[in-house]
Amino acid sequence: MLDEYHNYSSIQQALPAITQKLNNVATQNVKAVCQQGQDHEHESYIFVALNKALPPIFISSRCFDLATKGEQLSEEERHTLNNLNGMFPGFEFSEPVLNAVANFKPVREKLDEVRQNKESILSGRLDEIIRGARREQVRILRDIQNDISHRRKMLVEGDLEAMSAQQQSIIDRLKRGEQRIVHAFEQQMQVARNKMAETLNDLKRFSLDAKRVETQSGSRQEAYEVSRTVSASTWYKPWSWGSTRTVYSTEYRTVSYSYANVQDAVDKLELFVFETEKQLNTSVINAVNLKQLKEAIKGIIRDMFDFSEEGFDPQAVMMPLESALGRLTMPTIDLDLDRHIDTVRQQFTSTEVENDDIDRLRQEQGRIVGVLVNEMAAEVDTSVAEILGRLSVEKDQFIPELTQDLNAQVEQLSQDLQDSEQKMTEYNQVLELVSEDLEKLGA
Repeated sequence: MLDEYHNYSSIQQALPAITQKLNNVATQNVKAVCQQGQDHEHESYIFVALNKALPPIFISSRCFDLATKGEQLSEEERHTLNNLNGMFPGFEFSEPVLNAVANFKPVREKLDEVRQNKESILSGRLDEIIRGARREQVRILRDIQNDISHRRKMLVEGDLEAMSAQQQSIIDRLKRGEQRIVHAFEQQMQVARNKMAETLNDLKRFSLDAKRVETQSGSRQEAYEVSRTVSASTWYKPWSWGSTRTVYSTEYRTVSYSYANVQDAVDKLELFVFETEKQLNTSVINAVNLKQLKEAIKGIIRDMFDFSEEGFDPQAVMMPLESALGRLTMPTIDLDLDRHIDTVRQQFTSTEVENDDIDRLRQEQGRIVGVLVNEMAAEVDTSVAEILGRLSVEKDQFIPELTQDLNAQVEQLSQDLQDSEQKMTEYNQVLELVSEDLEKLGA
């Protein structure tokens, strides 16, 4: 409300409108997070919980404090109350109004509900965690099952020469199509550059608001001394006739002045840093769409082979491919910008500044935001370099490592054939154990 009240003629208009606006923002944010989370199916219960949390409950801890403390307010709290009462002419933020804006009643009701249903809620959350762990366990067991089944199949067929020839044919095809794989990586590298450049432009735009120092008008009674000359004559003292004296008195006048709240400036900086860290980390995570890249590589490699060809084993390509794709990861960043916020606090010891000090606060605020933006730009450059470096390495190593995995299959079969009966027994035992575990998990 402190930022937007001037857009409304009354609090009866402001509260519902601002609440609806924030509801819309919350809904959009949750929707965006859930869309980003499509790559993490094993965490789907988190996104269900997020959707169930809508609409959010909006509270004001400051209004709650103002309503409960009575006259025992700090200078900063009294400043806030004065700002609130200055919003709408003729409207006072009384204790009932402050409590209504604080909106703690639905929070207490929610807490009471949680306390009453604590056991069932904890049990439900535990069930969600177990379901997520179970899904992940099933996925891992399926991978093991597929891998061992493929090894056993190769051992049953036992034709090392034929397998070697097939693997060499696969490797030759992969090398002929390597440029298409390289192009898929380069496309993602360009997307990452564009996304991070766009993020930096957004942050620079957001910084303009962080630089603004809001000024407010106030008035106070100021004492000043006036003097006047009066007669000092006394009728019964002829010698004093015609003499004068100066008398002094204190009078008061109302003085208008402009001021800025230092804490407001610090709060704005802290919010800017918090939002910046969050957005930068999100941007790094989303700079490369790993799911899209993996699907693109799979599609390219599928196009290289005729999986319907008689005698061709698709698993000979797809299993090493899945293993190679599983190694693709991206870096994260961690900003530490809080130290710059402290410099504002150190520059200004009072909670409010006036006149020339407002310009000094504005200059200091702008300087610090400039430092933060420069550091963010450096972080973005470092992150882009790290992401592009990682993608460049993966681009150069992907086909060689995939080839290495394919050759390892031939080497594995060669070793297995040296003691085929023992290996067959071991593979059967593993498959039996995996099947038992999958059955226990209901898969």
